[in-house]
Amino acid sequence: RYNVPCLAFINKLDRMGANPNRVISQMRSKMNHHAAFIQLPIGLESDCKGLVDLVSNQAIYFEGPFGEELRYDEIPANMRVESDAKRHELIEYLSNADETLGELYLEEKTITDKDIKAAIRRTCLKRTFTPVLVGTALKNKGVQPLLDAVLDYLPNPGEVTNYGLKEEEGKEPKKILLDSQRNNDKPFVALAFKLEAGRFGQLTYMRCYQGMLQKGETIYNARTSRKVRIARLVRLHSNNMEDVNEVYAGDIFALFGVDCASGDTFITDPKLEISLESIFVPEPVVSMAISPTNTKDRDNFSKAVARFTKEDPTFRFFFDNDNKETVVSG
Repeated sequence: RYNVPCLAFINKLDRMGANPNRVISQMRSKMNHHAAFIQLPIGLESDCKGLVDLVSNQAIYFEGPFGEELRYDEIPANMRVESDAKRHELIEYLSNADETLGELYLEEKTITDKDIKAAIRRTCLKRTFTPVLVGTALKNKGVQPLLDAVLDYLPNPGEVTNYGLKEEEGKEPKKILLDSQRNNDKPFVALAFKLEAGRFGQLTYMRCYQGMLQKGETIYNARTSRKVRIARLVRLHSNNMEDVNEVYAGDIFALFGVDCASGDTFITDPKLEISLESIFVPEPVVSMAISPTNTKDRDNFSKAVARFTKEDPTFRFFFDNDNKETVVSG
């Protein structure tokens, strides 16, 4: 739907019955992914020791109590034939998806690690190839190479084209290309994609798509035209909160006490009249009647349901007059 480049990671190789070959065949047959392994596991289930990197042709072992120490070594003798065959398969799949590597392959020239990496990146960005990585995240095996692959093969925010919509009366909304450069040349545009009622009050998560926002500036909700002054600007890393003075295009940040809904667009120039495409919400598949255990709690119950609806765009509720019940769907 949004044409987002992706990688695939086959997890839980230490589980009983782990079968990465079955997973990749299902990716090809059921999901129509042009996919190939760029890593192979060294042992499965309880024998999972490490993995073979098919791009650099070496084995990686994860040592230390949390698998945080990486040791690079030669490929085990019993896996050399399999790794050569899978590397050849990887090059074949990439040659079908990438012209540059395809020419090298047809001319039977030497294909280096750099050529393969560059081809994986090009095909990933075009979404014509899906590289498949393996590991077991709980034991921290394969996590570091996966994070490296995100940096090597996936685009940074500046390499992605994003569009805003400009409404015109009686016409279809006009698409406006947004500038993803990290500077203040163009007006600020951001999307509120998540609301969270935490211990500090309502926290609104946003992603900046264009321009720059500084602490102390004023922004407007494009839907309601409500004005919001930025008293505090934070960036979140897991459970840690870091105060920042400014954010640029591509940054994900959070604001406190902003009254809005998921999918609202925020701008610094109210005359801009640009709004971002709101999040696609599929039709609910599960519905259930709920009611407070105590009738005295009806007000609190209504507030809680309203808050859930605001936080989660997939959560819906209505009052069924026939049965006198509140029905929630999601």
